[in-house]
Amino acid sequence: MKKSQLRKIIRKVINEQNAGVEYDIVGYECGGGPSWGNFPCMYLDNNWATTLNIGDVFMLSPPWSGGIPPSNSKTPYIITGVTPNSQCNGANTTFAHTVNGCPGTVAPCNSGAWPNYSNWLTSWSNPAPPSPFDPNNGNPNQPCNHICQRLIHWTTNWVTSGPYQQNVLSCKIDEGNNQASIHGCNC
Repeated sequence: MKKSQLRKIIRKVINEQNAGVEYDIVGYECGGGPSWGNFPCMYLDNNWATTLNIGDVFMLSPPWSGGIPPSNSKTPYIITGVTPNSQCNGANTTFAHTVNGCPGTVAPCNSGAWPNYSNWLTSWSNPAPPSPFDPNNGNPNQPCNHICQRLIHWTTNWVTSGPYQQNVLSCKIDEGNNQASIHGCNC
C-alpha cells in the first residue's frame, strides 16, 4: 500500500473519530513570512482539517466571504499547529486546498524524466539574437531581468503544478539559478 493511500485511510478514521470537532489552523506564510494566526474552522480539501495536516501547505479557496477573494488568497501557507474550535457553525468556515509545497522548496530536477530537457536547455540560454542572452542585445540589465522574472514565474507555478510539471519546473529553476550565478544576477 502506498503512503498516500495509508494517509487517506488514517485521515478518514481520524475524521470519523473527530466528528463534530473542528480545528482552527495556525499557519505561516511560505518563505518565513509573518504568522497569520488562526484560520478559523479550516475545511481543507473537503474535510475538516486535523492534527494530521500539520506540515501540509495550503492556499485559501472559494467560497469567499462576501464573494470577494481576500488579498492573501494566492499566498501559500504551511500548517504549523491546530487548535480545537467548538464554535464552528458554517458561517465562519475557512475553505482551503492543499498544494504541493512552498515556493523555494522545490524538489530536485530529474532531467531523465523530462524527455525535452536537453532541447529546452540548449534553446533557453542560446545567445543567438534576439535572445536576452545575446551579449549585443543593447540592454545592460539582460540577461538578469529575464532570468529573475522566469525564476519567479517558475517558482510560483511550481506550488500548484502536478508531479510531472513540478519536475519540469524544478529543472528550469535549477538552470535559472545556474544562469543567475554565471551572469552575476541578484535574483
